[in-house]
Amino acid sequence: MIDREIQRNTTKTQDDASQNSGGGPKRPVQPACVCSYTDFMKCQPLNFKGTEGIVGLSYWLEKIESVFHISGCAIDNQRFQELALMCTKFLADEDEKVDKYISGLPDNIHGNVMFARPKTLDEAIELANDLMDQKLCTYAERQAENKRKLDNNNHDQQ
Repeated sequence: MIDREIQRNTTKTQDDASQNSGGGPKRPVQPACVCSYTDFMKCQPLNFKGTEGIVGLSYWLEKIESVFHISGCAIDNQRFQELALMCTKFLADEDEKVDKYISGLPDNIHGNVMFARPKTLDEAIELANDLMDQKLCTYAERQAENKRKLDNNNHDQQ
């Protein structure tokens, strides 16, 4: 879907450039506006927690694409960011890899991993996995406790 959008925008830019007068060389057309991070964040994009499954991921991707469209961000900026996150092996140093990985973590563990300041990507991944396991165990325990309380309350009311 993203590749289709890039192709459409490339064709549109080429069509715009071909409308110059005369038969001289075509000039590249600059985008009408440049989208900054703050402009994008004003559109309030949704955070992806990673717990919603494939349906949640598909829904999140659709929403983020619509936010990019609404915010006026150039599609090539979107493509670059996606590739930068997916291709950490091309980043120059370990600090950049760690920073990119941490920036993509869910909000509930992001701060803890940042505070620990892991030195390598492997340390960051291991720490994030441990924290996520702890959060999930705590959540499961809390759900079980709430269910017991609810069952006890229902039993007492009968």
